[in-house]
Amino acid sequence: MNSDANALPPIVAQGLPAGMIVAGVLSLERQLRDNAFLRLAGDASYAIYLVHVPVLAMVGSMLFGHVEPGFSASLILVASGVLVGVLVHVVIERPMMRDIQNVLRRIEHRHRVRPEAASQKA
Repeated sequence: MNSDANALPPIVAQGLPAGMIVAGVLSLERQLRDNAFLRLAGDASYAIYLVHVPVLAMVGSMLFGHVEPGFSASLILVASGVLVGVLVHVVIERPMMRDIQNVLRRIEHRHRVRPEAASQKA
């Protein structure tokens, strides 16, 4: 706890605002559900998770000395992480998942017993 006698406890200073933000976002859920960008970001969330650290390191090293640390640098870093993650999702993850589903359907189709073949064996 902070040594300042007037400081609020962390549960109040941090937990209450965080809870209010979560409650506010949840109240907007119905309006946000049909947002195409948010749906794409949600679909790409795993790819964003996988690429964000290397992207932030690379972009951060390119920005070092060119952009002052602060809001604009943070915005550039977040936007680059999301953008690269969405690109990885669209260019690699989606086609790969589609191809895997097609292979699995073909395998399932080959191993499916046809009713007429089953009645002939009996």
